[in-house]
Amino acid sequence: MSKLKIYDYILCYINIPDTSGRDSLFQAEARRCKDILETFFLNMFHGGRLKAMPPKLKSDNGEHIVIRPLAYCKERDIAAHAEIKAFPIIPCDLCGSQDNLQRQVTKQMLLEWEKKHPGRLDTMFSALKKVSASHLLDPILYDFKGLSHDS
Repeated sequence: MSKLKIYDYILCYINIPDTSGRDSLFQAEARRCKDILETFFLNMFHGGRLKAMPPKLKSDNGEHIVIRPLAYCKERDIAAHAEIKAFPIIPCDLCGSQDNLQRQVTKQMLLEWEKKHPGRLDTMFSALKKVSASHLLDPILYDFKGLSHDS
């Protein structure tokens, strides 16, 4: 049996036990910076939106806070830490890890870009933290109609 790569399986949810005796108010996802970039491109290519995954947000129903504590972490750093700590590998077929899905196509696109242009993914991830709303086209984010020499 071939050895599983630990970073292939750091995709799913992190379980946060709730010791309060009520339903958990937090949901933690083990999403890394590359997952966030993949989601950004999936939303742009297939959803027609500039949208990624923030490190913390309120669920649509307002009942939970979703946290992504690994959002700023790189796969290689997580894999190295997991190997040092001898964390068990639990195979997962959730979160778009199945073959022939658009997430896999997008993942391959990003890998090819990084191979051809080392550092490109770091630059793109950094760009997600430096948005210039006035240079996009969303009139809700930026008041183009109200823009004048005096404003």
